[in-house]
Amino acid sequence: MQSGDAPRLSVIAPAHDEADNLERLVAEVRAALDAVIPWELIVVDDASSDATREVLAPLARADPRVRPVRLATRSGQTAALVAGFGAAAAPLVATLDADLQCSPRDFPALLALLDDADLACGIRARRRDPWRRRAVSGMSNAIRRCLVAPRLRDLACPLRVFRVEALARVDACGVLFDGAHRWLPALFALAGLRVVQHPIAHHQRRAGVSKYTATGRAVPVARELLRVLAIAHRLRRDHRQFDPAVRPIPSLGLDRPGSSRKSRAT
Repeated sequence: MQSGDAPRLSVIAPAHDEADNLERLVAEVRAALDAVIPWELIVVDDASSDATREVLAPLARADPRVRPVRLATRSGQTAALVAGFGAAAAPLVATLDADLQCSPRDFPALLALLDDADLACGIRARRRDPWRRRAVSGMSNAIRRCLVAPRLRDLACPLRVFRVEALARVDACGVLFDGAHRWLPALFALAGLRVVQHPIAHHQRRAGVSKYTATGRAVPVARELLRVLAIAHRLRRDHRQFDPAVRPIPSLGLDRPGSSRKSRAT
């Protein structure tokens, strides 16, 4: 694929203090997708205090497919993703974390599954995290699956691909709350969309420091669970029908690729 082709896939990577991972991120996205689909990489700098901005600038100059977006204040991973969604120019969207514990190498397999789905996401079969984090995450995932989405095995895997119109339908449900990044497959399923999952590799973090602790996630996830249960109850009660083709999404500007951008590109 030529770098000048209009992108068919917008890859969105939130990044907070991930300067040491960014060159590898760009190289791995390029290696995974160059022969597969025209792409752009939107790295959303969530007000990093390290050299993230300085590292991104020459990467973007060297490859115009790399598009930095910087948030003025630290806003969290959901807000960073939403900023990326608003900047995306392609009809397909992919997400991953800039720490590269989930690799872009798995994107082609997920893209192939979109023929029969609105969202395809990974299942981290063998987690390469400390045992305490694996234990807390596994217990949290099991509870959430049991109460919200029993057919989905991994609700919080950051590696996902989906269609812009499917995201617009989810946003029309009013469910992209702070913390929604941990629930995206369940939120798509609750909106009546087709979700498939596929095993992917999980890797140890090679650079940088995790922004989360095992116990630090417990209270936010508990609050979010109550919110998602309320959303599920509301959607099942209302039996709403959505048509993203005629219902533009002002909050994200996702009614069509190339709509007005709300985030500041750097």
